[in-house]
Formats: sequence, C-alpha cells, structure tokens
Amino acid sequence: MPNKTNNNKWKPSPVNTLVCTVGTSLFYPNLIRLDPGVQYKKEPPASDSLGLADKAALERYALQGDTEALREILGNIKDTFVNASDWPRLAGQLVLLPPELRLLGAEINSIEAMIRKGFLSENRERLVLLVSDTGDGASIGAVLSHYFVHAKCPIRFNRCDYVTVSGLQDEKPQVFQRDGLTNLVRLLGEQLRKWGSESIAINATGGYKAQIALAVAFGQATRCPVFYKHERFDQIIRFPRIPFTMDLGFVENNLKLWADLVEPATVFSESEMERLLPDNTLVKESVYPMLDRIEEDGKAYFALSALGMVYWEAYQTLNPGITLEPRKVEARRGCKFPQHHYPEGYKEYVEGVYNQFPEFISECHSVPYSGQKGIKITRFYIREDRIIGEYVDRRNFGARFEIMTGAGNALERKWILGKLMDSELKNVILSALFKPLGGLRKQILDIDGTDDKQPGLLIDEWIREKGLHDRISFVFEPEGENCGPSDSNNFRVAAKAEDFIVPGSHAASKDHTSNALLNIFSDVLLPDREKPQPSFFQADVVGTTFPYPTSQRPTPNLAELWKKFEVDFDKIKHNPGINAVLMLFEKHFSGLPYGAFEDTPVSIYQFAKISAALAASIYNFLQDNPKETLNDSDNMYLLIGADVSGVQDFIYTIYSTGALKNLRARSFYLEILTEKVAHEIIDQLRISSANIIYSGGGGFLMLAQNTEKSRKAIAALQADINKWLLDKFETKLYFNIECEEFSGDDLYEPSGGGAEYPFSVVYRMLSEKIEKSKSNKFSDSLEAVLTPKMPTNLSGYCPVCHTDDKRLGDGGKGIKICRFCSNFAKISTRLIGKGEYRFIHERAYDDDADFTIMKSHYKFSKIAAPKGKSFVINSWDVNDWVNGDEWQLLIGNYSSGCDELEQLAKKSDGKNLIGALRMDVDNLGMIFITGLSTKSIFRMAELSQRLTLFFKYYINVICKGDIDDVYCVKPSVSKSSRPVDIIYAGGDDLFILGAWDQTAEIAFDIQKAFAKYTGNNPSVTLSGGVTLHKHNYPVYQMAQMS
Repeated sequence: MPNKTNNNKWKPSPVNTLVCTVGTSLFYPNLIRLDPGVQYKKEPPASDSLGLADKAALERYALQGDTEALREILGNIKDTFVNASDWPRLAGQLVLLPPELRLLGAEINSIEAMIRKGFLSENRERLVLLVSDTGDGASIGAVLSHYFVHAKCPIRFNRCDYVTVSGLQDEKPQVFQRDGLTNLVRLLGEQLRKWGSESIAINATGGYKAQIALAVAFGQATRCPVFYKHERFDQIIRFPRIPFTMDLGFVENNLKLWADLVEPATVFSESEMERLLPDNTLVKESVYPMLDRIEEDGKAYFALSALGMVYWEAYQTLNPGITLEPRKVEARRGCKFPQHHYPEGYKEYVEGVYNQFPEFISECHSVPYSGQKGIKITRFYIREDRIIGEYVDRRNFGARFEIMTGAGNALERKWILGKLMDSELKNVILSALFKPLGGLRKQILDIDGTDDKQPGLLIDEWIREKGLHDRISFVFEPEGENCGPSDSNNFRVAAKAEDFIVPGSHAASKDHTSNALLNIFSDVLLPDREKPQPSFFQADVVGTTFPYPTSQRPTPNLAELWKKFEVDFDKIKHNPGINAVLMLFEKHFSGLPYGAFEDTPVSIYQFAKISAALAASIYNFLQDNPKETLNDSDNMYLLIGADVSGVQDFIYTIYSTGALKNLRARSFYLEILTEKVAHEIIDQLRISSANIIYSGGGGFLMLAQNTEKSRKAIAALQADINKWLLDKFETKLYFNIECEEFSGDDLYEPSGGGAEYPFSVVYRMLSEKIEKSKSNKFSDSLEAVLTPKMPTNLSGYCPVCHTDDKRLGDGGKGIKICRFCSNFAKISTRLIGKGEYRFIHERAYDDDADFTIMKSHYKFSKIAAPKGKSFVINSWDVNDWVNGDEWQLLIGNYSSGCDELEQLAKKSDGKNLIGALRMDVDNLGMIFITGLSTKSIFRMAELSQRLTLFFKYYINVICKGDIDDVYCVKPSVSKSSRPVDIIYAGGDDLFILGAWDQTAEIAFDIQKAFAKYTGNNPSVTLSGGVTLHKHNYPVYQMAQMS
C-alpha cells in the first residue's frame, strides 16, 4: 500500500467501525461478465485513466506481466462464482488481486480508498455490511464478510458481519419504499448507537441510489461522516456538512406519537391515525409529510416514511437514554407456570418480579424450555419486542419467563426493562453494602461467644425485621432445599469483596472482633523518614467534632453506636436510596474497623463501599458477558481517572471587579462540574456513587465494569463535555479521562516479599495515561480551536473575566458582565449565606436557574425536593436525605460574608491588607504509590476518604475556630466570624484569602490540626505559605506568590 498523503496524517483517525451499504456490482456486471482469457490482455489507451489504474495495480502485485498466473486466478474466480457453491473459497481467491482493481466491486474499491486516504483507524475493529433482502444480497454478504477477515486480505478488519435489510428489494416497489428504506435508516441508527458516534463512519457507495441519499441525510442529521466513491472517481469523497438543521424539538414534544409510529412493520388506518394524533392542527400538518400513504382495497393506510425515520434516528442518537413511562395496566392476571419442573426458587423469584411493579406488570409466565444451557446468569432483556427474564439456581439450572406489561412501543419497553434491571442491580449493591455489617451484629448480640449463628445470617435477620428482604436479598445465601429464591450468582457477586479481604490473605479470619481502627496515616512510611507511632480513630459519629486520633485503642460502646445508626436508618427505610445508605455508613461506621486483623486501618464503611463498587462492576460485566463462574484472571474491571486541566488559570485569572465573589463561585463551579461528570459516568454505566474512590481537587477516581459499552460511553461523554467546555470557556478547561483495565488478581496482595502490589501498578499506569493525555488536549476539535471568533462586543468586554465573545447583561451597580460571571455572582450570593442554601436541585429546564452545566440546570434551595436529583451540601442529617436521590457534596465553603476584597482587607487588625494562604500535602503521589505498607484498593480508598474529610469538610470547622484550643492559635475575634474565605479546598491542597492577621493564625491552626489528624507522622506533612497584598493586587499573582 502506498503511504498516506492526506492532510490528516498527523492526527490518526478515530474511526474503527465502518457501516457499508452493499450493492451487487461485484456479481453484476463484474463477475458475470468476467472472461479470464481476454481480461486485462489489451493495453489500455492513454485516455483510459481507470484502465491505466487497473494496470498499475496489477503491476504492483506482479501480475500484469505474468499473464498465466493472472489467468489462473481469474479462471478460478469465474469457476467458483458460476458454481455458486463455496463463498469462503471465492473470498480467498479475491484476496489475491489488488483491492483497488475495479473487478472487485464498489464495496472493496471504496474501502481500499478510505484506508489509503487515512479515513479509517489503523486498528480496524469491525465492518458491518447492510445487504439487500434478496438471494444475491445474502450471497454477496457472505463473500464480502469472509473477504474482509481473510488472513491475506490487505484491507483486513478484525471482524466483519452482514445484516439483511428487511424489505430492501426491487420486486415490490411499495415494500421497498415502506419497509426497506425505513429499515435501512433504523439499522444505521442501531449501529451508530451500538458502537458510538465518535468511532463510526458510513460508506454509502454500494446499493440503490435511494440508499445513498438516505445515508447522506442520516449522516447530516447525526453528524456521522459519510463517504462515497463513484466508479469513475479515482478517489473517495467525504460528503461535506450541509448548513441545515432538523427541528428535533418536534420529535421531543410529541415523543409518544413518534414512538408508536416507529414500531417495526406497523401501519395505521385513517381512523387509527385520528386516534393517534393529538387534536392539534399544527402537529397534524407536520406529521403527515413524514408518512407514506398506502392505498389498499380502496382504503388508505399510513406508515412512517424513510425520511421520518431519519428524524427519529437522529433524535435517538442525540438522546440515547430516552425512555417513556408506559400506561398502567388495567387488570392483573398473576403468574402462570404450566410446566412441572423448574429451578429451585424459580417460582418465588418470578412472583417477586411480578409484585415489584404492580402498576405496570399484568402477567408473568414461564417460557417453554429451549436452549437452557445458554442461561448463565439471572438477567432481563428484550427479544423481538418481548421482555424476557432468565433465572439460574445454585445448581446452574436455568429457566426463562416472559413479563407482560402495558408497554406499547420500544421506548416504553425500554423503560420497563430499565426499572427491572435497576431494581435488581440496586438489590445487589445494597446487599454488598449491608453484608459487612454481619460481624458487627455478631459482636453486639453474641457477647459471650456462644451463639453459632453466622454473621451473614444475623444481618439478614435484621433486614427481614425491617421488612426489606425483598429489596436487600443477597446478604446471606440459605442452604438446603426449599429455601426460597437462590440466585447463587447474585449472592457470589455481593460477597466477592471478601476474597480480597484486607490485607489480602485468604486465610484471614472473618470473625470481625477488633474494635480499634488504626489511623490510615500511621500506615504510611516514606524512605528516610522516622517510623510513625500508631494512633487510632475514635468510633464517633462523623460530623460532630474534629476527629483527633489517640495513641490508646478505644473501646467503643457498639450497641449504642448501632442504636444511633438504627434510629437514622428507620427514617429512610421506606425508600433506602444507595446514596443515603452510603451517607449513613460513612457517618456511623467510619470509625469502626472491618475484620479481625490487629490494627487494621480499613473501616467497615470503606470495606462496604468498595464491596458495593466491585459488586456493581461484576454484575454489569456479567450482563454483557454471561458466565457461570467468576474468574479472578478475567479483566472485569476498569479504573477510571479524570483530571481537569486549567483549574488554576480558570479560578485565579480574573480582575479586581467582583473578584472575591467570582473566586468563591468559580472554585465551587469547578467542584460541582467534577461531580456532574462523575455522576454522568455513574448514570450511563449503571453503577453507583459507591464506585467513586475519590472526587475532588479537579478530578476523580472510580471503579466500573470493563466492557466495550462502558468504554464507548466514557469516550462519548468526554467528547461531549469538552465540546461544551470549548464553547463556553474556550480552551481554559479540559477534562482528561482515561481508563485502565485490571483483574481480580490485581486486588490480591502479591506473594513473596518485596513484590510490587498489583493494584498500585494499575494506579500508576492510569496516572501516566492521564499525564500523557494532558499534552493532547482538544486534538479532536482543532478546527474549532484554530478558527478565530469575532468578538460579540465590539466596544467592550466583561470587566470580570475580560471575555469579548459573550453577550453582556446587567451585573448590578451599573456594570455589564457576561452570563457566566452573572451566574457566578448568583452562586456566590448563595454560598455566603449562613448555611441556609443546603440543597442544589437539578432540573431539565432553564427557568430561573442559578447555573448550568451541559444540559442540566441547577437551582439553590433552602428546602429538600420531594423527588429528583439534588446535591446536599455538607449534611449528615438524615432528614435531608428522604427522597432517595440525593448526593453528598462536601465542600470547603466557609465565608466571611464579604462581597469584595476591599471589605475583607478592612477587617484586618492594623494595616488593611489581604492575606493569601496556599497549602498542600507534601509528596502525595509518593504516599499513594510507595508510602502505604499494603497498597490495596481498600487502603488507598481509606486514605483518600480521610484526606477528603479534612480538606473538604473539617477545614470549615478549623476556619470557624471550633477545634481543641490546645492545637490552635486562638483568634482575636469571635470564633463565629473569622474574616477569611476558603477559595478552594479539596484533594490535598487549599487556597484561603482573608484579613491578613487571621489568615496567618489560620495557617497555624490548619498545620497543627493536620499534624494531629495524621498522628504526627513525619511522612505526611503539610507545607504552605502566606503572603500579604493590597486588595486590588491581581489574584493570580497572589496565588502564585503564596
């Protein structure tokens, strides 16, 4: 192959999946007219450029001069084609010819041209061929699918499949129009959503002219690149973007109507259309042009046209998670089991599913046995418009059942399926969370050690007492016959973390009898540092007082601690959301150790949280890769890391007008932006907040399942968020998101002294990927980055951020500022209140929102929302967590209440100066990679949590002065009004501005509190600097100098 000469050679194409429309040119006219005796014998004239190109290709393959060899190849091809007996053999003969040879047809020629021009990735993952609904279509699909995966194919793909487009044939024009073209668009949409819009392209060279036109229209609507090569072209072209847009709001506003219209093979009579359409003339006038009218027996019928399908697929591609709540069922018919032999617990499980959503499920019935060995795990899926459940018992005996609902279209079936899957997953996650509490229950109930009940059974009994066994079912697996549902797989998933029990030994005891939680910082030792003395955290409730560790092992009252937990839990047991349960676990069990190991630094909370993260990851992995056994050697997990580039410049590069308000708000905005992106990954990957190992400092680390679907979702989200950031903030901010796969084996402690802990290697490799990606920012958006923007304001700019490409509005006090700075001012106003605005509600609409991130709009509130997503700021009060969909947002938000730096400076004793304090933990990277004695995921998560609590929560306590007087320099003003502002605190660092004298005192407070918090460990230290400035000194220089 010749070298690539395209203009994109410096930027490899991300396209690894190609969808190709397929015609019949390979067979007709090419092979049908092939005459091996005379083909290519004549010298093409100078005017025949295509003939000369064929000659050059043959010469490159050393075939032009060797007529005998060429004649033999062509003869074999002709014989195989005429006999039509062995398509794989024909494919093996075709690979002996140059792929650009016109004889090989439009599909092979055009794909060769795409590869030569660099339009496809060097790692060509898959090719999907869309063939006509004819015998020739199937035959050509078989030939090409073997050709493109042949070992000798010069334009090989890792995988090639062909899909028949139902109805795409030329014998019945009405079927071609009504079904064939519509199904073509449907398949294009399915492939685009399946493989991801960032890595897919369409080759529309082959097939009917109508196919080409619709493929181009589809590509325009979905922003998917479309390529075409005419037989007279010597190169392939990419269709340019056409400057028109589709009114997809018409689809959005009539979603139920569209969902009914797009049901496969569905036609509607005139009377049915009248019932289907709303009583709205404008809607009717807009819908009918999207329909095909079919006359039959003197009656008119209607079906969605191919163009209408383009609208629908474009909408679905841009809104992949869209669903519709179905109508409620009118009558319920129960469960039906006509067979006589079922897996153990099958009937009870199916009845549980039936009773779970009584408003939407009308019936469940067993499905006749067929292919039972293919049932590996308990799961739900949609097959041919039917919702199917599969169940497997402890003996790996499986059976299916069908769930009948009121769903009438694909979006409604998808809604039901999502509810079933989410409910099952939530059960697994909650079971994994509660299972580690069994040991604690045993300590409380079995004081004299005479009760032989297993810990799992004790917590299972408590869950039953609370009436929650139908929602937390996989804590304890009963043994013996007739023990109820026994989905053995889900029990194994919920318990998997115990295989990696701290410190990784399979022989470790699981009696859970130790009550002393070693301070995780006592486990850190850097080279050439003095070994720390062990210290222990008290088993206090988080959020009440600053947690000073002591050198003495505590002896907590476990029964009293459990009682406090139970009082809180009873307030949410009617709807135990995962986030609320996690908050209660962190609040009540962060000071209690998990396991019977002497001086373990891993709390019950942290072990339960990682258990839930692993359980969700395994569960989702198995949904895409069903298997009967869990193998630790399988790379089932992803470690996902994110880091925001440009944080310092974004926060600090502002000007003196409204500086304090903007600093405070910009820092907060970055914090919630990071949380938003983390939550988007959680939602799209169907995991939970338990999977977040840490979030803060402009980045996060989380666990997830290692599936292709996960990787595609992460890549698509990264592209979307960075496009949005580029549009709103130019190149100031960029989200670097990378993944590293790993196996269960990487979570065990290595055998043999001195061996590197496998998980620390995974963490280091991920960190290196993130650092490398920082040098490649916006590489997929260079055209947008390099295109100059005309200033929106030709006679002015925003006085806060100095941008001139955003419209200016009223910023108060006669100042015109841009919308984002206006939003930042709103945020600041809410943040400086005395904790009244404790909630931030996420909404789908923009009306009166305080700020926006991507498509989500947020509003501060003083009261909790009855439903919907909300952030709860720094709250351990269970009454703030009753709707079931809240997220904890820990932030350093202590404020002086001042709007301007000038006001803050005037609160100083003596000279009116601003003090700027910056501090960070020394050698944090080394602490994580080499400092911990056992670099397990549990200890790394514990260390992250303790740092997060200090820098994002307890920092507020220190700034208020609510810490032990022995360890702080007492402020000279009231503790409740120290004139300082936390501009930023998270991860391992902070930045504070304030009256200069108070800023200096707080520096001592923080340093002493941190030393005590870490047990005075010489390996874990805090460095910082305080500088003094006039109030109008540039903030970014204050930050740099301090």
